Amino acid sequence: MEVARAFDGNDVARAREVWRTVAPMVPTLFAESNPMPLKYCLWRLGLIRSPECRLPLTQVSSGMAATLESLVAGLPER
Repeated sequence: MEVARAFDGNDVARAREVWRTVAPMVPTLFAESNPMPLKYCLWRLGLIRSPECRLPLTQVSSGMAATLESLVAGLPER
């Protein structure tokens, strides 16, 4: 959201600066069927009630869940 605000304010330098902190997470968020890793992170951040999904999607693997736990733990406080 901060990236979008920076672009809206025509502050491209700030948008790039913020994006550099987010960009390393992108490959992880797409390592398993999209949007499940992202949904898992949103759940861990308390932004949605459940990480559950409907078929044909499945929940993230236990290994991915552990990776995402580390990713979420490393995010700055909101």
